[in-house]
Amino acid sequence: MISAHVPNLELCRQLKSLGYPQETEFWWLFNPIIKHWSVTNCVRGPEMCSAPLVSELAEWVIKQNCGLPRWTTANCWEVYGLPDNECLAFDGSMPDAYATQCLEILKGKEKV
Repeated sequence: MISAHVPNLELCRQLKSLGYPQETEFWWLFNPIIKHWSVTNCVRGPEMCSAPLVSELAEWVIKQNCGLPRWTTANCWEVYGLPDNECLAFDGSMPDAYATQCLEILKGKEKV
């Protein structure tokens, strides 16, 4: 299931609102007939937002000159890119950890 390889819908919406590039391989799409969001790569429309793969998120983070999230012995992700080199412990999926790091980088850019 491809949705296990992309961030959850809410994180993807936040990425979109902060200006994360929307040119990705997969998209969150709302199906009005069954009233359900799902990940697709077939169609694009106005009620969509990108669903970037972990590899797409990692490539973007590297281009921002930031370290990648890493799994710790405390069974959580350490997310970098925060002000003053702070570290955020994040207990969630790998795609969500990478998306969280992208959000922190984008929020930091917004403050500048």
